[in-house]
Amino acid sequence: MDLNCERSDACSLIASDGRALGSGILDTRDPVAAWRRFSWSEDAQFDEAYIANAIHDAVMRRGEESCRRLVSSDADYLPGLVIEQYEDLFTVQFSSRAVEGHSKFVVDLLKEMFAAQEIVLINDMPERESLGLERYRRTVSGNNLKGRWVAIDGVEFRIDLLNANKPVIFLDQREQHTLVGSLCEGRRVLDGFAHSSAFALQAMRSGAELAVA
Repeated sequence: MDLNCERSDACSLIASDGRALGSGILDTRDPVAAWRRFSWSEDAQFDEAYIANAIHDAVMRRGEESCRRLVSSDADYLPGLVIEQYEDLFTVQFSSRAVEGHSKFVVDLLKEMFAAQEIVLINDMPERESLGLERYRRTVSGNNLKGRWVAIDGVEFRIDLLNANKPVIFLDQREQHTLVGSLCEGRRVLDGFAHSSAFALQAMRSGAELAVA
């Protein structure tokens, strides 16, 4: 690996036999100090053109639900970037310096791609401190945002994007919520992963005798 790159730079990883294993982000301030791949190509650039294409590709892989995880960090080859949609509200998390450096571009791209009523920057994660990044949570507009109800897979949830102390709903687990619910007809269910009670609510929706969260 080329360790002469600057902090938060894109670096190529080379195997011992000389094969290029792709390009990734390396941040020496990260306690994990992990090389996070974003491309299988050697010497790829983590620039605005790449980010725009990767976000578009991620969105194209998603369904048409009104509440959904649009970008899922490393899984979508965008290390440190998570974007979620709650109808016409969007949340963005930047947990790497690489994407933080393109934060304005990402926000502007979301405005261009979607008719967003508001975008909330959820950047109050403790791990940002170790990277030398400010912790904050606010709307892009600077306006206050009241809680509201949204429908997710037939269940109504109240979301408060500015004040929730954890992810409002684990949208990356939506399919698991409905799958588990579909197996619960006539059963008595204990939901031990109960931040939003989504498993319990889907179980009751599918005809569970009782659900406790």
